[in-house]
Amino acid sequence: MHMLTNNNALTTQPHVVFIGGGNMTRAIVGGMLTDANAHSTSFKVSVVQRSDPNKQALLNDFAVLGLDVVTTVDQLSVPAHIAVWAVKPQVLKQVVLANQHVFGPDVLHVSVAAGVPTHALSAWLANPHVVRCMPNTPSTVGMGAAGLFACDAVTTEQRRQVERILKATGLLVWVDSESQLEAVTAVSGSGPAYFFYFIQSMADAGQAMGLPAHTALALAIATARGAAELATRSEETPAQLQQRVTSKGGATFEAIAVFNQAQLASTIAHAMAACSARATAMGHEFGTV
Repeated sequence: MHMLTNNNALTTQPHVVFIGGGNMTRAIVGGMLTDANAHSTSFKVSVVQRSDPNKQALLNDFAVLGLDVVTTVDQLSVPAHIAVWAVKPQVLKQVVLANQHVFGPDVLHVSVAAGVPTHALSAWLANPHVVRCMPNTPSTVGMGAAGLFACDAVTTEQRRQVERILKATGLLVWVDSESQLEAVTAVSGSGPAYFFYFIQSMADAGQAMGLPAHTALALAIATARGAAELATRSEETPAQLQQRVTSKGGATFEAIAVFNQAQLASTIAHAMAACSARATAMGHEFGTV
C-alpha cells in the first residue's frame, strides 16, 4: 500500500485519473484531448480499469490516444491531482474503499455515479474535496447535458478544473443543493431515453402508416434534431413554438388534442417523479457510510 502525494501543487500538466474505463470515460477523455489540442492546454490522463475482455476495444482506444492504461491504482507512476470515479453506483463504495489509499488529501474527487451522495463519497475517501456530476449519454457525441454539485470545501479553482475536464462533453450546469441533482437526473440524466422512446414510437407509427422502416426512422430522427435546434436558437419557448404549428382544425391540432386527451403532460411528470424517486432511493441503497 502506498500513497502518491502531489504536495498541493498543480503543475502545468494536471494529472487526471479515471477509475473505470467505460463509455462515459471515453466521452470525457475524448473531449478533454480535443479541447486540449485546440487550446494548447495539456493534461496527463490515466485510466484504471481491471482486466475485462468486454472493454478491451475501449482500452485499446485509450492506448492509441496516448493515455496510461493500468489495471490497478498501485501502478500509477505519478500522483493524481484529480480522480474521476466512473463506475456504476452499486459498486462505487467497494471500488473507492479498495483504491482510495493511493490518493493524497489534496486530490479533487469527481463522481459520475448516479444517486450516490457526496457525503458518502467524502466519508469513504476521508476527503471533503468532492464534486458530483450527473451526465447523460449524448456526452459521447459532445452534445450532453450535465448537472454538477460541489461540496463546501471545493474551491473556485477546483470548480474551474472540473469545467475544463468536462466542458467538451456539452452543457454544464452547477446546482446550489445536492437534492437538485435528482431533478437533473429526471430531466437530463434519463432524458435521452424519453426522446429515444418517442422517436421510436413515431417511427413505428410511420411504418404502420405505410412508410418503409428506414424512411420513417430517418424522418423521426431528423425531426427531433431539427425541433431541438429550433428550440435552441429561438427566443420563444417550446410551448410557443408548438402553438405556432398548431392551427385550430389542422392536422397538428388533432394530434395535440389526442396528447391532451391522454394527459400526456401528466404522464411525463409522473414518469420523471418516478425517476427522481429512484435516484434518491439509489443514494440510500448504495451510499451507506
